[in-house]
Amino acid sequence: MRNPAKPTLTDMLRKFKVGEQVHIVIRSSGSFQNPKFHGKTGTILAKSGRSYLISVKDGSAMKKIYLEPEHLKPYVLQKSSE
Repeated sequence: MRNPAKPTLTDMLRKFKVGEQVHIVIRSSGSFQNPKFHGKTGTILAKSGRSYLISVKDGSAMKKIYLEPEHLKPYVLQKSSE
């Protein structure tokens, strides 16, 4: 059985565009900025090498963090069932 916390090759090779919204998910590999950002949604500001610069709201302040693609999931807006 595959460990869900371990990133897959697809997760590592995923590409994002500037301005796209993403969810932050802690994965077991690599370094991670701070666990308090787990589950937050942010906006990609720039790409730097393999990492992305992401703007995340932390309380009333906007923080900027660098994360690799295996820590990011695409944001999908769910339709309401009205």
